[in-house]
Amino acid sequence: MFRLLTITGFILWTASVQGQFVKLEELKAILSGYQAKGQLSDLETAKIMLDSIAVHPETRDHGFTWYYRGYVFKEYFKKKDSGNPTSQYREKAVEYFKKAVSLDKENQCTDVSKSNIKYLATTYFNDAATNLNPDKYELAIKNYELFKSNTIYAEPLATFKQRDLEFYLALASVYTKISESDPAKKKEFFAKARKMYDKVLEIDPDNLGANYNLGILYYNRAVDIINTTNYDVDLVSLSQIQDTCINLFRQSLPYMEHAYHLDPTNKFVLIGLSGIYFSLNEKDKSDKFKKELELIEKEEKK
Repeated sequence: MFRLLTITGFILWTASVQGQFVKLEELKAILSGYQAKGQLSDLETAKIMLDSIAVHPETRDHGFTWYYRGYVFKEYFKKKDSGNPTSQYREKAVEYFKKAVSLDKENQCTDVSKSNIKYLATTYFNDAATNLNPDKYELAIKNYELFKSNTIYAEPLATFKQRDLEFYLALASVYTKISESDPAKKKEFFAKARKMYDKVLEIDPDNLGANYNLGILYYNRAVDIINTTNYDVDLVSLSQIQDTCINLFRQSLPYMEHAYHLDPTNKFVLIGLSGIYFSLNEKDKSDKFKKELELIEKEEKK
């Protein structure tokens, strides 16, 4: 749990504020009590006090006001809304911490506000991972973008290469599932999956998973067209279908060959190459990879 900042300085610049609604010593005691016992009632009392402090002309433009408000909403999120990928508590907490930074002219609460933002950014990442499925992928994308933007805000030199690779690969897999399961979305999500694998290869051209899966994507698209072609199709249409499928098999080939270059003993890659060359009527090459596969399987049995 993040430690609360001392509010000694906070009291100094509010010393002139009179009235019952601003009781900073009481606020300090309440939040300290909350940290010790974790009682939601303490958090709710602090929120009511801070609602008044945040609008009072003497305190509304000071960083500490918004740091403490961000802290309260962060704790609301943890207590009441953790796991909700659209939590308004989390959204408000981030907003208030950022406002604290913008108003903190003497750098008294900037570091701790950014630390809290970075923590909340990790929860966006967790929600992105949890919702990365055919039903909630759009929410996963939104949360992943919030993870990155808030992490950059808190830590400007942060890099995301490995995270991007993992997320884009997983998202491509989701798109592929949608393409394969929903005929009405087949073409659209085939293109989405291909685009996502391309993004992976822009980052890492030697990514084995992206090369293999992109090869399989083209290969399976061709097989799907063949399997759904009516037997009574006219010769002109049949010729066009055959040309389309051959082109897809050829598009598949360089990705699968590169996967072979990266891992020549990968059994899935060998099966893929054998299937692609067989579909292109290059039986000798198909047999070559089939034999390599058989040798590997034979060695495994020893």
